[in-house]
Amino acid sequence: SYAQRNHKDQAKLGEMIPLGKVRNDKIYSVNLTLWKRDWHVWGITPKLHFNWKKQDSNLPSMYSYTQKNVNLIFEKTF
Repeated sequence: SYAQRNHKDQAKLGEMIPLGKVRNDKIYSVNLTLWKRDWHVWGITPKLHFNWKKQDSNLPSMYSYTQKNVNLIFEKTF
């Protein structure tokens, strides 16, 4: 997914020092879950979940970052 965040006020460091720019961010994210239904033990299905997020900012040293997460989920359906 894609989102754009436009702040209205000038960015400030510690709510005190003005940075002279209005902050604008572009946010990209992807979520992916993989599993195979016939892989289960005692009704529990393992799933692999991957999450990726990137934020690009016009103030890159303070607000730009990339985040990656991988989770192993054990799910039981009743």
